[in-house]
Amino acid sequence: MLAEKVKEPIKVLAVFDKGSVRPVSFEWRNQKFSDFKIGSSWVGSEGSSRVLFFAILFDGDAYEICFRVRRMTWHLTRIISL
Repeated sequence: MLAEKVKEPIKVLAVFDKGSVRPVSFEWRNQKFSDFKIGSSWVGSEGSSRVLFFAILFDGDAYEICFRVRRMTWHLTRIISL
């Protein structure tokens, strides 16, 4: 298993429903990722700001993406080759 830190902004299509958020697809470096499985999700923080994390399973790899609630921004934080 090989992990690569990325920390790059991404474009995300997400569903916001009844106080929850779920990414549906995302774009990184002109490549679109969809039809993936969300392996897990968790809540973290940066100071007093909430950060929502998602482990996306796609094509044999795991992509860790995060949503910074206060800034309303999405980032790809890590890629893990499984």
